[in-house]
Amino acid sequence: MNCCEKCFQNHDMQGVIQNKQLQGNCDICGSKAVFVQPLGPECVLRDNFDFLLDVYTPEDNLPEEYPNALLDYIENHLCNEWSIFNLDAGHISLFLYFSMHCILTPTT
Repeated sequence: MNCCEKCFQNHDMQGVIQNKQLQGNCDICGSKAVFVQPLGPECVLRDNFDFLLDVYTPEDNLPEEYPNALLDYIENHLCNEWSIFNLDAGHISLFLYFSMHCILTPTT
């Protein structure tokens, strides 16, 4: 599963992908013949997304009195409040689904 430089509006993230000089097709946004980054244990995006795990609190870890009106999916926050992705919330969700293995798998 690949993401690509066009999945991101953030220039730093684009640069990380472009520097690998690996071309292919993007499974997330559908772009063809672009610089890509495979999502998996050797993913170079790991360090750039570790901070996401610290910024947001899973619903299960919130206090019981936390207002339901303030709950939202992380992909909605990333789409509307951050300038990282060049994707809609649905495609951000797809990226997160396939990249979680990359982020959560410990490195050795």
